[in-house]
Amino acid sequence: IIATRVPATVLLTGSSILFAIVLGILLGVSASKKPYSILDNFASTVTLLGYSTPTFWLGMILILLLSVQMRLFPTLGMTSAGAELTGWDAVVDMLSHLVLPMVTLGTVYLALYTRLTRASMLEELKKDYILTAWSKGLDERTVYYGHAFRNAMLPVVTVLGLNLGLMLTG
Repeated sequence: IIATRVPATVLLTGSSILFAIVLGILLGVSASKKPYSILDNFASTVTLLGYSTPTFWLGMILILLLSVQMRLFPTLGMTSAGAELTGWDAVVDMLSHLVLPMVTLGTVYLALYTRLTRASMLEELKKDYILTAWSKGLDERTVYYGHAFRNAMLPVVTVLGLNLGLMLTG
């Protein structure tokens, strides 16, 4: 019984984690480049709301707004009922059904990864080897992504591994 549900579970959790980790890292790095800027304050506010919003409530609100009112996404199911789709049409249909659950499940993790990435980047940017990189005349991209980003990702990868296990079993 469990084995029949594993592919759907892996698809949903995998896409939610991918959504959360990609956007969370991008938002966290962008927010850490200029602390306390408008982007940083916006990211902090959005992550606070995303982390504190109950997922069951967010899911219902997304269904009401994006499915019922705007008719952008299907309301339920994994595929369209009665549709005999193949190839790319089947993939697009499945992805359209996946968007709302993926965003709902991934929002809490998105907030977590954004805050963790921002904090880790700010901590790494204060270290001596970053000051040395700046004083050597390295460009901003090399300092941020070549030096600070690699070391800042250690806690993010650790939390990702823990959350992946929780999402698959919880």
